[in-house]
Amino acid sequence: MYKQYKTEYSNQVHQLIVSVSKHFYVTSNGKYKQQKKAFEVKLDKPETFTKKHVVHYLIRDHFSGLFYAEVTETENILPVSEFLYRAWSRKKYHPLYGVPWGVTVPKTVKSKWPKLSPFLDETGIIPLDVTSGFQGGVRDIRTWEEYLRCDLYESGHPPEYSEVLKRSADTCKMLNISTTRGKSKEVVWKEGLTSEVYLPSSPEAFVL
Repeated sequence: MYKQYKTEYSNQVHQLIVSVSKHFYVTSNGKYKQQKKAFEVKLDKPETFTKKHVVHYLIRDHFSGLFYAEVTETENILPVSEFLYRAWSRKKYHPLYGVPWGVTVPKTVKSKWPKLSPFLDETGIIPLDVTSGFQGGVRDIRTWEEYLRCDLYESGHPPEYSEVLKRSADTCKMLNISTTRGKSKEVVWKEGLTSEVYLPSSPEAFVL
């Protein structure tokens, strides 16, 4: 039975997504390329990696839709705790900051990083299972990939992977300009903040 979850303020619940792309990879000469036929790849099963697949890290505030994203590839998978530290810290180039009350953790992420849920629990952040009410973010990943693919890159088409990485922060900003409730995601997020916003103490505290 489908159950819809509602959040009442910003940073109440963040949705974590770490996904190996089923369509995008990096060629041997450094191009960011798309394959129409989906790759059968799984984050927690490295043996399924047949190419240098693109990997997306995304954290989304459930209340406002504001999200922060990073890109890497399967040869350089980032520790998820490092990503979360950056996502929840203050950044000059992105508005999202603050440790949430809870964060949804997909099964593949739990399998890849089994220490993550206990770590979050010990830190005082509630790890939540991904249910039908808190979707796993497939639509967010598709939208994110479409924006990365459709940008006009100086390096041409297919673009250089290095340029995609360099411009990914600007791409993320563009997506957050889109409206929800008649306002940009950033505005809704700022208006929904409570008086107490907590930040990660240090990078060392976010090492699993």
